[in-house]
Amino acid sequence: MAEGPVSQPEVRSVRYEGTLDLAGHLAKPGDRVEHAFAWGQRCDRRGRCLVERRVGDGEVEQIWSSPEAVWTESRRYTKEEADAHRRLLRLAMPSEEMPSRDLAYLHPRLGDVKDSARYADWHRSDGFVVPRKLDIDHHDTDVSFEVTLTMVEARGDDTLDVPTPPAATPNEAASIAPLMDGIWDVRLPEHDARSFVLQLDDGLLVYEAPWSSEAGEKVVDLIARELDAPIRYVAFSHHHPHYTGGLRAFMASGATIVVPKALEGFVGTIAQRTFATAPDRFAEGGEPVRVKTFETEVTLGEGAKRWVLHDIGERSHHTEHYTVLWQPERRLLLEGDIGWYVRDDETLRVTQRSAGLLEAIDSLGWAPQTLLQSWPVNSQPPSLSFERFRAAVEAAP
Repeated sequence: MAEGPVSQPEVRSVRYEGTLDLAGHLAKPGDRVEHAFAWGQRCDRRGRCLVERRVGDGEVEQIWSSPEAVWTESRRYTKEEADAHRRLLRLAMPSEEMPSRDLAYLHPRLGDVKDSARYADWHRSDGFVVPRKLDIDHHDTDVSFEVTLTMVEARGDDTLDVPTPPAATPNEAASIAPLMDGIWDVRLPEHDARSFVLQLDDGLLVYEAPWSSEAGEKVVDLIARELDAPIRYVAFSHHHPHYTGGLRAFMASGATIVVPKALEGFVGTIAQRTFATAPDRFAEGGEPVRVKTFETEVTLGEGAKRWVLHDIGERSHHTEHYTVLWQPERRLLLEGDIGWYVRDDETLRVTQRSAGLLEAIDSLGWAPQTLLQSWPVNSQPPSLSFERFRAAVEAAP
């Protein structure tokens, strides 16, 4: 245990190594995976920091921060991302000896949560003290993780050269626009997310409930403002946050959540989240949760406006359950993020997930003319001819 006054150097530099236990963006809700993890942090007295972190055998990622911004070499973090990064910094380098630290706050998707750190075996180096042992529980914007770290180096430095952050990208407002007859595109550029809105015979079907309660409420409000029809159903391609983080807003609106039977419990977990600090609409007393489950396939609507919601499952090469929407009359297929990506030179990049989607389409005997894809939003159009999609997949090595 260190004793006596501590004279802080201009820059405190600490490196840790250990393990990262990650939850999020995996095949099933609740899945976790462990990786080797390295974390280096250099912070000066002006509140500027450089974090260098590496997950597994991946490349080292550099993240800069100052009181005004958080950024990497290529982009500036959004406010939500910056807030999450700063919380992690506070936990990773305490300014004084303490056994633990808790940070309670309102997470935009998870509601009331607490990040925490536990410290042990304090060490003095070059005029400052750091814990040799560090355990952190942290909720990031779209994943959660626990890290167990051991210090490998601590030293004081004289200077920290901080580059100029990239310019802030002006936030494009959320919008709704017709995409084709009976189909609207609701875009949330701030989150690189969208919902598709589909006309049924007796109301609307929404495909994807993105990001957070606030984002979902924006979608609900845009639909109510522009379309004179109730939201009957909400479906999502898969359970990852980009596609389900806004479900509570639709629960509050009275819509029915249509979901594979295996994910009914996941929807229930979202409904049970606590938003006491700043209640969202569902916490304020929205409608009872309405859930419609199915095993493999369910038809929503009738006649020319009917849509078939089908779970292609592990053929997505992404998640255990993955639903796509098919409208036979218009030969139109909607999916989330497993189709294609457009490179800077306008050529298509396809993956194993693309091949799995094509295999599923062919095995079901469907013959689409057009694909609609919900993500990404900011870097490419949402539609592609099926002919071009098939050609790209079949030409891929």
